[in-house]
Amino acid sequence: AVFVLLVLLIIGLKSFNGAALPVITGTISVIWTIGFMTTIDVPFQILTAIVPSLLLIMGATEDMHIISEYFEGIEEGKGRLGAIEYMGNKVGTAVFLTSMTTLLGFLSISVNNMVMLKEFGMAAAFGLFANFVITVTVCPAYLSKFGEKKSPFSSEENELKGFYQIVHGFVLDLVKRRPNLIFISAGVICLASVFGIMRIKVDNDLMGYFKPDSEIRIKSNIVQDNLAGSSNFYIVLESDLKNKFREPIYIKKLDEIQRYLKRTGHFDSSLSLANQISLINREFAGGGDKNFKIPDRKDLISQYLLFLTRDDLEQYVTADYKSANITVNHNLSSSFDLTNAVNEIKEEIPKILKGTGLSVKLISEGILLNRAADSMAKGQVESILMLLGIIFIMMCVLFTNVKAGALSLIPNIFPVFCLFGFMGLLDIPLNTGTALIAAIAIGIAVDDTVHFMVRYNSEFKKYNDRIKAIDHTLKSEIRPVFTTSIALAAGFLIVSTSNFVPIIHFGILASIVMICALIADILITPALLSKTQLVTIWDTLNLKIGEKVLENSPLFSNMSKFETKKVILLGKSDFFDNGVKIINQGEMDRRMYVLLEGRVKIERVDEDGHSHSLAELVEGEVFGEIALVNEVERTANIVVTSDKAHVLEIDWNSLNAMRKIHPIISGKLFLNISKILGRRLANVSEKNTKSMSLKQVG
Repeated sequence: AVFVLLVLLIIGLKSFNGAALPVITGTISVIWTIGFMTTIDVPFQILTAIVPSLLLIMGATEDMHIISEYFEGIEEGKGRLGAIEYMGNKVGTAVFLTSMTTLLGFLSISVNNMVMLKEFGMAAAFGLFANFVITVTVCPAYLSKFGEKKSPFSSEENELKGFYQIVHGFVLDLVKRRPNLIFISAGVICLASVFGIMRIKVDNDLMGYFKPDSEIRIKSNIVQDNLAGSSNFYIVLESDLKNKFREPIYIKKLDEIQRYLKRTGHFDSSLSLANQISLINREFAGGGDKNFKIPDRKDLISQYLLFLTRDDLEQYVTADYKSANITVNHNLSSSFDLTNAVNEIKEEIPKILKGTGLSVKLISEGILLNRAADSMAKGQVESILMLLGIIFIMMCVLFTNVKAGALSLIPNIFPVFCLFGFMGLLDIPLNTGTALIAAIAIGIAVDDTVHFMVRYNSEFKKYNDRIKAIDHTLKSEIRPVFTTSIALAAGFLIVSTSNFVPIIHFGILASIVMICALIADILITPALLSKTQLVTIWDTLNLKIGEKVLENSPLFSNMSKFETKKVILLGKSDFFDNGVKIINQGEMDRRMYVLLEGRVKIERVDEDGHSHSLAELVEGEVFGEIALVNEVERTANIVVTSDKAHVLEIDWNSLNAMRKIHPIISGKLFLNISKILGRRLANVSEKNTKSMSLKQVG
């Protein structure tokens, strides 16, 4: 599987050194994790044995994004060290966030009361932490020595060719023209998956771990055909009175229960005090099946009991005859089948005992183990929900927006829905092994989703256009996402050739999950991002605003510093050099501006070509505001007079985006804009002239 993964990564990346890096970091992570497990005495069991695969998958996904950005840096002619710095700036935030998100998610599993889940959570969390440390140290070191000096891809204008270009064009066209088609299709698939989910059964079947033609199954079947069940459980009947099970009516109830058990066809045999009494009665009555029964006389039963020693009786009845026991032998290795059979018994036996005053309970180590295994599988589903909750909280914090947190969950939930849907349709049970694949699905999907969202945020700030931002994000992310998903899916398909059924299921389902996660990340995520705008907490913290802007700007009146930063980040801001014209006299425009830093002057050019400086604006002042209401011809130039000027540009598109994402902040902003326009109109009305006040011209 690793060999297939390596070959496909080489084909996708066109670089052996680049393809080898995920295998190297993954292998080191596995070695560290096994050492950690040994140190704290965590054994290899059915759950922890999956950790190495988990680390190879997570590591490959993360490394592919890193390598892709390194190649972009090389393509721009930065050299190895320059490309590594470029790579760090591009993916550093995303790598940290994805690592912490998945680490905390798997660490949450370790608080489970089930020891196996606790051990898995500890091993997986340490492994993911180790993989993060190794990734941020080994990757730069490796690339500085062995990284390609020339990008294996073509120039940026023709960066995507062939297959990737077709996929890029198809996805971009769907996002631009038919985003709702993507949402409807995803919804239909999820609804179809619900049908499969309803058919899932929780089943831990030890013998089911082996193929029907395997030697152990064949020999087990021989044992089952020739001997009574190798497994058993006990049906215990209890009363409040002594000597109750010396009376014929109550012993006959034991016999009636055993006859019912035989009719169900689930069990091989059963034994109780009723069998012993019936056997003795038959021999004293001269033999024959008709005499194999419980006598109606109590004194006769008392005589028969004298033939049995205490050792003979102790497995069937207590010394005071208050409680009796039925031993049930069976060959049900499936926890699902055993649970259904036991539940059926629990419903039927009380009907048989109605009016007797007897209570019933079922006891056995096998039933307890099955309950534990089933509860473990269900516990993993609860852990998955906890993992999704942690992802939601972290994404809300990262993008300072609940909507962004909910948006990030959708591409991660989609492959989980598909996974459980396929499990139901393919009749693959939910057990301790298959339940973990959902966690892997989330880990893969959230990695690519975070990378996509962070890159989109960066591109949007550059272009202030959602479709352009998605276009450039797709160009950067489609190759690593596609390459790792296809390579991992193929690797898992190789794993499914195993002779061990849980590994076969793991391979098949993991392959399906890789493809579903790929669909979610290259179709659903871009479609969702086309409907929103993101601002990270890092952008908010790093943005510096002068005190004059906060104090003097009428646009930010009654707004907190955090709200002001949100408005600036959700709009488009640019830096202009000295002498640059921000507004040109005579041009048509529909934007207003706020001076955040620097100085500008209002300059009007007469018909004879002479320019006159009318006024100078300071930080926080608004200009060009009338154009926001109606497209007008600019009546003056706005020219930068300082070394640099930082200017916020606001149009109706940015205002509408803000209204959808932050309605409370946009409410304050709209109120301030209306006040600014109101003062402007009042001033014009008062003067009753076409000339504008010096500070409002432009």
